[in-house]
Amino acid sequence: MAPVNPTPLAGRRIGVTRPARQAQTFADALRAAGASPVRVPVIRIGPSPEPEALAAAVARLADYDWVIFTSVNGVEAVDALVSTWSRGRGPRVAAIGPATAAAVEARGGEVAYVPAEHVAERVVDGLDHLRGARVLLPRASRARPALSERLTALGAHVHEVAAYSTVGVRPDAAVLDELRRGLDAITFTSSSTVEHFLEGVPDAGSLLDRTVVACIGPITAETARAAGVRVDVQATVYTTGGLVDALAGHFTD
Repeated sequence: MAPVNPTPLAGRRIGVTRPARQAQTFADALRAAGASPVRVPVIRIGPSPEPEALAAAVARLADYDWVIFTSVNGVEAVDALVSTWSRGRGPRVAAIGPATAAAVEARGGEVAYVPAEHVAERVVDGLDHLRGARVLLPRASRARPALSERLTALGAHVHEVAAYSTVGVRPDAAVLDELRRGLDAITFTSSSTVEHFLEGVPDAGSLLDRTVVACIGPITAETARAAGVRVDVQATVYTTGGLVDALAGHFTD
């Protein structure tokens, strides 16, 4: 029997910095590609810092023309406050990417638009009649202002509400031991994972100098470079699946 050719990621230890409760799908995809995922959660998703404002906005959903979700976390925060998701009634829904759209649809909602490029600014490209439109943005408490600014420039009335918070997690001794064993690559799937890795991991810079650094897309990569971190891999499709493919391509070259 001929030996099976190993995949480019076979045996590679790949760090996953996503929140612990959101890391499973990504870890499974890495494992399916032959890699050994090493969980290094450096953030967790916390509640909204303004729960009354969020509840009030959700109670008035019918008053909006568009609701734009830029993460699954925003969908989950809104879902906790609605009894049912409307299909064909109420505001139209836009989602930043396929995972966020799937989260809406899994809850019975209907997504009108998903941009081809999964970054917040591109969501605007597919929205029509924005002048005078009322737009709800349920986002992270420290979200970048680019999307809100672009919507406002196009004449929309934007209501941005903090639907959840991103809290740094300091790795425990077991996680630090795994890091000291060494990684073949470490992945960052948001700017906050970069920022909190640098804040929470002792000798983070030295560790990153010794491993391949992979980012899910240009915004995350820009955050890393601005902090002095070298970026070796950037996905061309800004999803965790795209990041797995980009890593496989890197280790094939």
